[in-house]
This record gives sequence, C-alpha cells and structure tokens, in this order.
Amino acid sequence: MSDNLKPLHPGSIIDKSVSASGTDTSEWIVARPLSVAVGIAKARGRDWIGILEKYGLGPDDLEDQDRKINVHDVIAVFEDVAKAIGDDAVILNEFSALPVGYAYTFDYVGLLADSLHDSLQNWQRFYPLHSNALVLNYSKTGGYGVLECHLPETTGPAVQAAYAFVAWISGRIELVIGTVEENILLEFAAPPPRQTCPFLEKHSSRVRFGQTANRVLIPAQLLETRPPQADKDLLKIVEDAAEQDMRDLMRTVSPFSELTETVEACLKSGDGSMGKVAATMGVSPRALQRALEGEGTCFRNILEEVRSSMARRYLTETELPMKEIAYLLSFSETSALSRAVKRWFGQSPRAIREREAEHTSEF
Repeated sequence: MSDNLKPLHPGSIIDKSVSASGTDTSEWIVARPLSVAVGIAKARGRDWIGILEKYGLGPDDLEDQDRKINVHDVIAVFEDVAKAIGDDAVILNEFSALPVGYAYTFDYVGLLADSLHDSLQNWQRFYPLHSNALVLNYSKTGGYGVLECHLPETTGPAVQAAYAFVAWISGRIELVIGTVEENILLEFAAPPPRQTCPFLEKHSSRVRFGQTANRVLIPAQLLETRPPQADKDLLKIVEDAAEQDMRDLMRTVSPFSELTETVEACLKSGDGSMGKVAATMGVSPRALQRALEGEGTCFRNILEEVRSSMARRYLTETELPMKEIAYLLSFSETSALSRAVKRWFGQSPRAIREREAEHTSEF
C-alpha cells in the first residue's frame, strides 16, 4: 500500500515464541539469509560455528531454510561475519548475485509477473512469508517506483544487513528485467564500505550511501517493463501457493488466526465494523482492540488489508459489477471503491479490469 497505513503481516499478532535453539523468535526472519552469511565465512575458512554459537545457534538451525530465527541475532551475525573475514563489502557482493530460486516463492512472483510494477507489488505482498520484523513498502513518488525496506530497531549496528537487503533486491530486479538498468538508483541507510567489490564497481554510478532509508528507486517508465519469463498461468499457480502459505502462517503464529476470514465474511454481509467482527468472534470490541494494540497494529490496518485483497480478487477473477464489489467490501458507493483501489494499486478499477482482459486474450 502506498498510503500511511501499515500493512497487515501474518505474524503481527503473535505469541512470544522461541526457536529450537531457545532464542526468542517474536521478531523473526527465515534462516535462508543467515545460511548465506555463514556460508561466506565457512568458504573462507573462518569459525562459522563459533559465530553461530555466540547467539545460541548451531548448524541444525540452518537445516530448514524456512525456520524462524531471531532477526536481531541474524543482523548481529552479519556484522560478525564481515569482521571475521576482514572485508566489509563481501556481503554486499554475495547477496547481489544470489541465483534464481534462492528466495523460492518471492523470486517467482516477481520473475513470472507481467510487469516490473506487478513484481514490486507482489514482493511487498508476499514478503511477510520471509519475516515479520523486516517490512517492504512499495510506492510511486516523484517519478519513481520505490521499494523500501524498514529494518527493525536494533541496539547494535545493522550496516551489513542494509548492504545485504538492497543488494539482494537489486539482483532480483536485474533478473526480472533481464538487464542492468543504469537509471535505477540504490540507496543505503549506511556508510560506504572501506573495501570495494565487483558489485560496487559494476554499479558505482547508481549507489548512494549515507541515505535516510534503504531503498531502490526505479524510473516510472521502467515499471511497465515485461519480464522475459512472464507467464500468467504459471504465476497464478505460484500466487495461489503463496497465498495458501500466508494463510497457513497466520494459523501457525496467530491466536487470532480466524480474524481475516471473519472480517471478509462480515464485509460480505454488509457490516465490516469492529463491533460486528468482534461479536462474530465471540469477544468484546475492547478486548479485540487491546489485543491488536498490544502487538503494534489496529483493526483499521487489518480491514484495509482484507479489503485490498478482496478487491484484487474480484477485479481480476470475476466479472462482478462495480456496484456489487463496492457492497461486498462495505463501501457506501462506487466512488469510494474507486478511490480506495487507486490508493492500493495505483490504478482505477476499470484500468485493472482492462489490463486483465488484455492479458487473458494473449493466452
């Protein structure tokens, strides 16, 4: 979403939990990037097991790449790996060159999309499968499409994590459009590394260090670039699997696993208010509000996310008239629906439908 609402993440209403190693995973990231970082240390003959043990982790924590690891431990491991190697640019370089399929679903919802714009939207949409502590936001501003990563607040440095994330996204974009585009800018909320590397030499004119945010800026004219591997039918299969993973994650980590389903059902009945949702769930509105506030979110955020998901589905998968879609989303009139869709997706409902019809006619 491009407005000021925080998107719902499956894990924003979670129980405090611990990993198999005993570390707190209330703020987590999957083990995949940790495996890359310690793999760099291992390949250079450094004590990678010792680095892991410093944070109560071990090789077993890397066997399942989707295992949830405390995100603050992962950020600290990144710093320790760079120090152990004596090269503060190595992580920057390695994460920029990760192969297709490294991030599983995340890669393919971008590579198979019909445009770079759709890829960026999909990355924001499905990144919660990778972490509940790092947040991806995609927006259009100042003639650019902007994909920004918000790292969690940490007591120690997060320079290497910033390097890793922006370099990784840069590499994904190159895979999506099939080339290096010199007009794409890479901004790091971190100082420049002391060492250099092939990544910096390759992109020297495009990188900016010491910025206020970690983000990638893509000129608006590039957003409609069609990925060479775009495949509507295969994308639908991957997206359906990712959406199921999102639902499974909600059921796994949330004591309110039925919340989004209840919101959708209440919206369809014409009343998506918190009072109606709470009553349907058998709790008081105040109890629901306190639970959500205690985890840093609110009912409005959840309502917005459910509405946008329903709108996308109705506009691309059905021929329902706009008036009926407005009713199903509990909007009082079609103009309110149009404004909301434009805010969520950057296009009018009619434009989304026309584009979907054009795509369908191609297959």
